[in-house]
Amino acid sequence: MKYNYLKQNILGHYCRNCLNRKYHLTLLPEDCIYMEYQYECKKCNKLHNIVYDIRKRSRYKLFFK
Repeated sequence: MKYNYLKQNILGHYCRNCLNRKYHLTLLPEDCIYMEYQYECKKCNKLHNIVYDIRKRSRYKLFFK
């Protein structure tokens, strides 16, 4: 999966758990940058901290699943 695709289409809409399940990732809480407030996740429809970005040092997890 390419980071640019993820950034443009997916980040900012899903919580970390849904991202991990849907795209078979292993992101941990310290790997993610979250939005300031909780919003509704587009997949599970619950209020969660939404992933806004992935830290640079953790982006390798997108390529080596």
